[in-house]
Amino acid sequence: METFTVSQAFNLAWKRFGSNWAILIGLFLLQAIVGLIPVVGSLAVIFIFYPAVQQAALLAVRRGKVDFGEAFNPFGKLLEAGLFTFLVELIPLVVIFIGYGPLLFGALIISPDIEEIGSLSASFGLVILGFILAVLFQLFFWAGPYFILDGKKGIGDAFGASFSLFSQHTGKVISLMLLSIVIALLGALACCVGLLVAAPVVQVAWAAAYVGLTEGALPGDTGASQQS
Repeated sequence: METFTVSQAFNLAWKRFGSNWAILIGLFLLQAIVGLIPVVGSLAVIFIFYPAVQQAALLAVRRGKVDFGEAFNPFGKLLEAGLFTFLVELIPLVVIFIGYGPLLFGALIISPDIEEIGSLSASFGLVILGFILAVLFQLFFWAGPYFILDGKKGIGDAFGASFSLFSQHTGKVISLMLLSIVIALLGALACCVGLLVAAPVVQVAWAAAYVGLTEGALPGDTGASQQS
């Protein structure tokens, strides 16, 4: 088999989407609907539904086909992967929140003095730092949930394993992120309906990247290998 490439990840993702489009779109719609529920819905998405999408994508890559119920099993692994994602997003969100508060307050001040301007500048810097951290953390720790769902790492070890994978394949991971953004934007331009296709394809591509980078190659078109 050939060495893994980003183009292979998207080619396989498109094939797997074609075989599992109803389940993948259904999971994304379910995730979006649940996410509309204040607080509880957001937590459910982070800890259950988004990991279920990742699980479905991983199974689709490995086996070619996935059933709806399999996306939610084993349930404990979903919670672990969700907690990992929550921890990855927590620090950037805290930094953004700390910076955003003074900016919101400062917007209500008509004539701020020099000290207030300096404080607002620092707050703006924190917001920018938070967004930078969010991007870096997504790059560094993108593979963590897959290591957990795959049963290969616990939450603690998944941080190091994901960072090591990024360090070894930095160019491919960044290329994957850039292509994912382009595909998502194209989907959004199609009256957002295109996102129903773009989002699942991108998610399966990331799962394919995890398999390809950790195992050196992707399954064949039949996806005969099983998830460990």
